[in-house]
Amino acid sequence: MGTEVNKIINMISQFLRIKMSLAFSFSCAMGYILFNRQIESDIFQLCTGFFLIVCGASAVNQIQEVKFDRIMKRTANRPLPSGILTVKSGYIISVILLISGYTLLILNIKSENSILSLLIISI
Repeated sequence: MGTEVNKIINMISQFLRIKMSLAFSFSCAMGYILFNRQIESDIFQLCTGFFLIVCGASAVNQIQEVKFDRIMKRTANRPLPSGILTVKSGYIISVILLISGYTLLILNIKSENSILSLLIISI
C-alpha cells in the first residue's frame, strides 16, 4: 500500500510541478515582502492562492502539450502521455485548482492581484 501512495504522490507532484510551483510562490512572497517592506497577515493567502493558480496553469500547460509529450522520450513518462492520468481528469484538476486559487485571492486579497493573475493565465 505504501508503494501505491508513493506513486500517487509522485504523479501529482509531476503533473502539478510542485517544486516549480513552490519556487514561484516563494518568489511571490519575497516580492510581496520587498514591496511592502514588512510581513503582513495576508501573505499566506496570497502565496497559497498563487500556488494553486501556478499548479492549475501547469496542469493546463501539460494538457495542451500531451500530444507532443507522447512522442518525446524525455516527456513520454509524464502522467498524461503515459496514461496514468486521463486528460478529462487533468481538466477537472486544473479547473478546481484555478477556481480555488482565484477565489482565495478575490476573497482575501486586493482584487487587482486576482485580475493580474487571470490575465497572466489567459496569455
